Amino acid sequence: MVLGGSEEWFSAHDALPWLVMALVQSNQPESAKEWVARAGALPGFTADAELQAALLHGRALQARMSGDLTQARQLLARAIDTAPIGLWHAQACITAANLA
Repeated sequence: MVLGGSEEWFSAHDALPWLVMALVQSNQPESAKEWVARAGALPGFTADAELQAALLHGRALQARMSGDLTQARQLLARAIDTAPIGLWHAQACITAANLA
């Protein structure tokens, strides 16, 4: 995936959260962190609450898998606060409930 122009932004917005979660679940945390950093550097990232929440959720899953439940809960709380009502808000709430 190449991140750059507006066409790539739409692809990144839709595909990047799933890529990050796949990398986390396949035990490739460094690659997941790299893609999160790339997304954060994109113009428009700060205005895209849905993508921010999705990536926070991915980071929370990574923290959970590494055994850091405190960080996982903190990241999920941020994701819930950031996400508009929708898929990523629901995903973060479900994951948080599983950790409770």
